[in-house]
Amino acid sequence: MKKYVIPPYPTLRPEHLISVMITHSNNGDKLKEKTLPDGTISLRLEGHPWMVQQHSLSISVELDEDVFGRLIRDTEKLLPPGATAGLALAWHSKGSLRSGVSAPVEMVSLENEHHCPKLELHFDKAEMRDTLSYQLVVFLKSAADEVTDKEKHKCNTPGAILGYPSESWTIRADGRGSIFPLYSVSRERTDPLWYIDCLWGLDDGFLTDKFDGDAFKINININHPDCPADFKNENNGAFSPLTKSIIRDAIGTFIASLQCQSETWDAVKHTESLDKAEFKRGSVAHAAWHFYNTYQLNDQTPAALMKSCGKIKI
Repeated sequence: MKKYVIPPYPTLRPEHLISVMITHSNNGDKLKEKTLPDGTISLRLEGHPWMVQQHSLSISVELDEDVFGRLIRDTEKLLPPGATAGLALAWHSKGSLRSGVSAPVEMVSLENEHHCPKLELHFDKAEMRDTLSYQLVVFLKSAADEVTDKEKHKCNTPGAILGYPSESWTIRADGRGSIFPLYSVSRERTDPLWYIDCLWGLDDGFLTDKFDGDAFKINININHPDCPADFKNENNGAFSPLTKSIIRDAIGTFIASLQCQSETWDAVKHTESLDKAEFKRGSVAHAAWHFYNTYQLNDQTPAALMKSCGKIKI
């Protein structure tokens, strides 16, 4: 069961959810959306799959004037006089270890003036992987100068979250512009919390196969009793210490798997530079070489390898 933090001040409630108009595009060309069985969204460009490693992505969320006005009035009831709220798009991509917010819109009532706010996000090709989740967020943009005793229970802290007035949308962005091929999987509670899949080609396939979900995966079992909370809560873009530890251990196990091909692994780890490398850039071997040399890993024994992987920064 998900745990929710109850703020010590009034916030927007589920009945304040609003409907919006969303457009996904690539360099001005509108993308067609399809909702998948798991609730995520896949995109198509001119009848062909939108590929994150080949195409950029722009997201535009527009609010109707009346809807925005009603949201402003509902939000003003939560604030002390003189405080101002802002509206933005909050986003995160677990597989890319990234999160952020769009440029905000100030929530101020303007009489006799039409105002249909538009919030936008833009991502270059190969910038995301796995999934990209986003939703509207209302926050305190500027505090009131003075707060009376009757208003002290209301929020007056700049940056504080006042609520999420929309549902969350998740785009399936599986691709090869990745940092970590990290996936959520649904297994039995008694199955392992995490495991890796080494799927590169036989012999020396790891020299050419790309470091992505097709060749290597770190799988997190979301049904395990000890599953990190950040894999169960789509509103949280940050990795927990446990998740970071899993990634470090998975990298150690991944390198240990490559050691089985001792001669080839020795050649990879002793590569002086990418210009002299016998492996392809972006390959499984490239990823292993990067971790091994960047963090000066010790692969003399399995125990030494796992210990030195604790230095890897996530």
